[in-house]
Amino acid sequence: MPNCNVCRQALLDHAIAQLPCGHVCHNHCVAHAGEAKCQTCGLKLLATLTVGGAVVATAALPVVAPAALGVVGFGSAGPVAGTYATAIHAGIGNVAAGSLFASCQSVAMGGAIPTLWSATAAAFGGAAGAGAGALRLRDGGELEQ
Repeated sequence: MPNCNVCRQALLDHAIAQLPCGHVCHNHCVAHAGEAKCQTCGLKLLATLTVGGAVVATAALPVVAPAALGVVGFGSAGPVAGTYATAIHAGIGNVAAGSLFASCQSVAMGGAIPTLWSATAAAFGGAAGAGAGALRLRDGGELEQ
């Protein structure tokens, strides 16, 4: 039976956490180690979870954005009649190139996702990953892969 990488005691039947680097320790040891890093290799846990969240959010954006825009009425051939998109379009009148409405319609029609959208998704994903990691560390939860 391996030992905890923090306290060096046998893991036995205690609740254990497998860190993203592959090392294992007691849940309570990683939660109370005082540092959010692996005590063996020094991998910074919150940084790893932050980057992971950013990557997942950025990768999901090309799937999620067109679907979400379709829900509010941006279709592959233009705004769908009787939806929020047509109501917004009616309020705007002529749509200026490069505007938020034009960008939304472009993405819904299969165009490229603007860089700002990708950066925003990465920021939110990174924050979610860091927040989830911080809560799990604070509460002594498992950090399994």
